[in-house]
Amino acid sequence: AQRLIRKICPYCKEPYTPDSRQLNILDPGLGEEVRKTTFYHGRGCERCFHTGYAGRIGVFEVLKVDEHLRELIARGTPESVLKKEAIQQGMNTLKSSGIKKILQGETTVEETLRVIL
Repeated sequence: AQRLIRKICPYCKEPYTPDSRQLNILDPGLGEEVRKTTFYHGRGCERCFHTGYAGRIGVFEVLKVDEHLRELIARGTPESVLKKEAIQQGMNTLKSSGIKKILQGETTVEETLRVIL
């Protein structure tokens, strides 16, 4: 799967504190990572037409099918079980890809929630 997510405008980008409720919706397990992170948003300027965003960036979910997953698929394993197994084997989900973009200061919590949920 893939989605385009809006990038924070580099001309009006500023630090802010996101709503803790939104962070918990995104990922209740962020914990320590959140305390070390500076979150950003765009306050809005002439260059971004007062939206706080300029441009887009992709978030991706890629499933690499190995022998174990191929066997599960052939047996008709439910999708929820397949996804859980794939994540345990290191698959990046749309959600984890979005979280990485937030932690790198490229997008906002609100934008990630809007696009992924």
